[in-house]
Formats: sequence, structure tokens, C-alpha cells
Amino acid sequence: MVALSMTALLGFSALVVDIGMLLNAQQVHRSTADTAALAGIQEMQINGLRGINNAAREEARYAAVANVRDRTGATGMPTCAVGGAATSDSDTDGKPGYAADVRNCALPGTDYIVSVLAPSPLCAHCEPDRSMMVEVQSDIPTFFAGLFGRDGWTVRKTSVATITYKADFAVLTLRPPVANASTNANDVSLNGSGTLLRVSIGDIGTNTNMVLTGGAQVQVDEGYTAHHYDALPAWTQPPPAKKLIKLISDPNHNYPSRTGAATYRNLAAARMTDAQCNTARASVPSQYKWGGVSISALPDVKKIQCLKPGIYNFMPIASTQDMILFAPGVYFLDQGLRVRSVAIGGYVGGQPGVTLLFQQNGGKLDANNAEAFALNAGAKFAGGTGSEATWALAPDGNRVETGGELNLVITLMVTKDANCVPVLPYPSACNDNGNNALSMAGGGALYLAGVQYAPTDNIKFSGGSAGEGQAGRIIAWTVTYSGGTQMNQQYPGEREGNGILRLDAACTGANATGMSNALCNP
Repeated sequence: MVALSMTALLGFSALVVDIGMLLNAQQVHRSTADTAALAGIQEMQINGLRGINNAAREEARYAAVANVRDRTGATGMPTCAVGGAATSDSDTDGKPGYAADVRNCALPGTDYIVSVLAPSPLCAHCEPDRSMMVEVQSDIPTFFAGLFGRDGWTVRKTSVATITYKADFAVLTLRPPVANASTNANDVSLNGSGTLLRVSIGDIGTNTNMVLTGGAQVQVDEGYTAHHYDALPAWTQPPPAKKLIKLISDPNHNYPSRTGAATYRNLAAARMTDAQCNTARASVPSQYKWGGVSISALPDVKKIQCLKPGIYNFMPIASTQDMILFAPGVYFLDQGLRVRSVAIGGYVGGQPGVTLLFQQNGGKLDANNAEAFALNAGAKFAGGTGSEATWALAPDGNRVETGGELNLVITLMVTKDANCVPVLPYPSACNDNGNNALSMAGGGALYLAGVQYAPTDNIKFSGGSAGEGQAGRIIAWTVTYSGGTQMNQQYPGEREGNGILRLDAACTGANATGMSNALCNP
């Protein structure tokens, strides 16, 4: 009975002591791997940029291994990594780095083995290019369990760390997919040879998908993405794609109030006096031209329609014989606007600009054949240096802005169609082809600063003069680029700083089982 009792007692001792040591070792290994992964990924941050270069990865691998070294009491750094021992990296800042992934390398003076892979071969919710995997492994001896043939355990824990950024959409389209027909609804469409959309410092977001046909191209800055709701991207990458897990919602920017606005029923009432027009024209930067002549130097003021802000019950027209100069303020263009020559506003940098507001079921903007259509460009138009214009002031004195932390300038606005909302199932009352308020040329004649807010409108950019247009940020129902349009769009907020460091679930808990287990143990 004593012998049997001792056997049971030793069994319980093995369970309490050895299993307890195993669980403690697992926690230590998990903490070590997590900390090292976060320490390494920190070195991948390049302030103001999302892209990751090889030099940053070299330093990141070294930083992760050094963190494991310090936590385990190792006497040095491993030298078995592919690419050899730590060397100076390629960006000449003097920091040591591993030129290639560290795989199953022993830490001197310990029984620990470490692996560091950048980028990580496995991600649950991270961006692969901005990720790192760290594995920490060691053998744990047993005491009482050895009596039962168990001399030790191998403890191995793997962590994946990543840098994440919030999506900063320079192009944002809200039309949801039609049930059972997701492939025939593409919010962002580009077609035609020479059609090119360049998105800088910003992402693309579409509640359905993006389609490129006829040789059209889309380019985004390194580290930025085209987000789509449909299951698979409808274009051949690049740009890189990311699946959205829910629809993008309407940001619901406020429309300016008409309270206090003057109402004009004809051109004579809406025009400034000749003296006022000459004063306004004199402040136009020299790069603003009509027919090759700087607007500030035009000899005949009679050909310039210098308009005042307010409610327009007629359609202003910039024919081939005259042009439009918008004074600062808000223009409620209920009957639309047609531009066949030049229309400018917000041409003084750092000063209040203009906002043009169109009715979704009223008059339209027709600027397809414009020689120049530039709003709130300030001194930056046509390659100039300096600043863009600031917010337009509504008749009640409030700024026309997006709100939030950035308070971005809003340049073009279209009122909403109440039947078109970004929800599922698709809103059947929405007339998908009826909302076409904004139509413009997309070449070098175009410069729209800030945000263009038309959440239920189908915006079209068709062809244009030589060069590349500028359109800031677009929020629309759909947007189409065609006919050789070349467009630059950029999220108009300040250049972002560092992202958020976090641990990914790829090698934690249930995610580390099954097929992914091999990838989590490099």
C-alpha cells in the first residue's frame, strides 16, 4: 500500500511541479516572443511613409533578436542566420542588421533557439509587407516526470507583429453591390488607353469593386491599398487589394446653409462691377491663363464674368468668348454650370476660397471641354508653389468643411438622393443611372483642391488636355475615368506619422493549429 501510495504521490508531484514549470515556461516564451516581435516591428516604422525598405527590415530583425538576447541572458548574438552575422545595413546610419531571415539560430550561452522572419509568412489580419514573425524555443527538463519516461518538453511560442494604419481614402465610392450580381457593379471604373489614376498618400475604397479595361491603369504609393467589398478584386493587381469586411458608410458632411444668401436670376445681377472685377483679377497668380495670356494681364475686363456668391436661379456659362471668376464664398448653382473656356475661384493661397453646390436633381456641372477649371488651387495651380485656398465661408459665416480632426476644405458638393444609401440589401428605389450631376475633363486643365463630396452622384472624368489633373479627395456613389484621362488624387489631410503597432492573431490560440501550425514554427 505504501509503494502504491508513493507511485500516486510521485504522479501528483509530476503533475504539480513539472506541469507547473511547463505552463510557466510557456508564459515566459509567449511574453518573450511578443515583446521581441513588437520591438522588431518598431524599427520598420518610417515616419510619414507606409512603405518598408530592406534596410528597415534588416534593423528590425536585429532588434528582435537583441530583445530575445536581453530577456534570456544570452552572452551574444547568433551568427547562424542566412546572410551571416550582423552587419551595417544599406542606409548607412550605422545600425546593425541581419540581411536575411534568422532561422533556428542558437543564442550563445543559453539553450534558446530563435527565429525572426520579416515579412511574416503568415498573417491573420495584418499587412504582410508590414509584419514580422518571432519564434522562441527551448527545452525544459523535468524532475518527477522523468520517473515515468518523460525527460523534458520542447517549448515553442511564435508571435506575429504588424504595423497598421487607418484607411485614408483619396477615392471613396459608396454604391453597394446588387444582390447576386456583385461582378456587374463596379464603383470605380477606368477604361481606355492612356487613362491613368495616380493616388498619392491615400487609399482607394469601394463598396463594390474596381474595374480596369482597355489599358487603363491605377497607381498608388507604396504601402497604400485598394479596398473592395466584393469577395475578389475585379482587376489584375497592382494596385494591391484588401477585402473589406463591412460596407463603408457615408461620412455625412454638413451642407452650407442658404440663410442670408443673395438670390440672382440673371447674369447682370450676379456680376461685380468693373472696378471690383479689376481688383479681383489683379490678385490672380500669373500661371492662371486664358488663351495663353495671364488672366491678370487680360486687356478687356468685359470678357470676364466676375461673379458674387449666392443662390443662382440661372445657369452661369463660360463660353469660348468669356470666362468666369468666382469671388470667395458659396455658390448654390441650382440650374448648373457650363464651362467651355476658363472658370476659376479660390486662387489666392491661404485665403478663403469657394464652394460650388449643385442639386442632385437640378442643373449639372458640364466642364468636359474646359480650357481650365481650377477651384481653391491657390498658388499651386499649373505647377506653382505656395499654398491652396482655405475654407469657403457660408452666408451665415460658418466654414464649409468636413469637420473632425482635420476640418478639410470642401470644394464641390452635390445634394443627396434620399433613395440611394450605402446599405444591404441594395436600395431598390435608387435610380442608379439618374444621378449624373458632375462631369469634367480630367487633364491638366483641372485642379480641385480639398474634398469633392457627392455621396449619391456618379462622377465622370472624360479625357482632357495634356498633363495631369488634380482632384483632391472624391466621395461619390460611383466614379468613372475614361478617354485618356490622367488624374492625380491625394488625401488632403496632413502627411501621416507613425502607424499603430499590434500583435496579430496568426500564431495565437486556435489560429496556430492545423495548416497554419507549420508556418508558425519556422
